[in-house]
Amino acid sequence: MTWLGVDEHGQIDLDELEKAVRPDTAIVTVMWANNETGVLFPIHEIAEIVRKKHAIFHTDAVQAVGKIPINLDHAKINFLSVSGHKLHCPKASACST
Repeated sequence: MTWLGVDEHGQIDLDELEKAVRPDTAIVTVMWANNETGVLFPIHEIAEIVRKKHAIFHTDAVQAVGKIPINLDHAKINFLSVSGHKLHCPKASACST
């Protein structure tokens, strides 16, 4: 497992990310929006880097969904996580929209 730090603005260095994704990297996961700082990560650029490296890309979009436009038709995201409570689903139940 490889952990990348963030700079003084809470952003990851995309060059550092590109160097960190090795031939044996299976999956890269990055949160779309940080729930504590509000920082939005450049998900589309990250997804492009990961795709070029032939790894799978996952983003945790729990804090982003409903707050910023998310168009999955144009995103190169393999997996995206959301939480039902952000979509007004009842607790402990399945919800689809």
